[in-house]
Amino acid sequence: MRILLAGILLITLVLSGCSTITGGSTSEVIPPPEDEFRYETSRTVVLSSGEMRTIPTDFTLLESTVNINNFCAGCRGDYYIKFWYVPLQTDYFYGDHMTDGKTTDFGILSKGLYKNDSLGITYLDNVYSVDFRDKDKNKIIIEATLVAQSYNPLTKELIISGFPQESQNYFSVTYFHNELAKFNIYYEQPAPMSPGFDYVAEALSWVDLPKTQTVLPFTVRCAPVSLVIPETAIVPNKFEFCVGVAEAASGTGGGVQQARGLQERWLVSCREIS
Repeated sequence: MRILLAGILLITLVLSGCSTITGGSTSEVIPPPEDEFRYETSRTVVLSSGEMRTIPTDFTLLESTVNINNFCAGCRGDYYIKFWYVPLQTDYFYGDHMTDGKTTDFGILSKGLYKNDSLGITYLDNVYSVDFRDKDKNKIIIEATLVAQSYNPLTKELIISGFPQESQNYFSVTYFHNELAKFNIYYEQPAPMSPGFDYVAEALSWVDLPKTQTVLPFTVRCAPVSLVIPETAIVPNKFEFCVGVAEAASGTGGGVQQARGLQERWLVSCREIS
């Protein structure tokens, strides 16, 4: 179960130049940039109260609105949806009863902890937090601090210390795992529409999307997307389309597991080429 995700995330960041525009229906598509490794496990945010808080990172789209002029029937634009996959996971446990002065417990993680020998990143570096919970999985604060002590990669057993004596506790482990992920890229009608823009149902056939993307942990991926408007198309002055990214479901079904982000948005402005 992922945290920090509430359905579709609408994200607006800086456009990093991953686009080409051509004035004809045929052109050579520039190959997508190679993957980049970006190891980052937390970031600091400012709450509305002014409080600074450190939170774990998660899946992020790295591009935002694309505004295109001189782009109408018979034109083509080639782009990249640039996204960053951070393998964040939270597991929940009901601990043992702490008898005879015992203050340590363990949890068998559902996924293996991430480790990178070349950067000197250990397993325990990727345990973001160990937290007390109530029976409904809500985080609670008590006068005790849980600490990850050791990890066995063969059994995925994480040893945790700091439990109060003579207690039995619910707890969670939030961590970064080592499993790759598969993402589907898809087209959908914007909701709600932006003021002044129209939706063109035929645009679904104008968008050429890549197949499922397989991405390694902490990897930035540029996935190519082309928008080719037929010469015979009737295009409004401004139309809007959205391309989303969703993690593919496990198994052979090939369905969508959870929408992890939305390119918000490609606002396409069309006018006659002078």
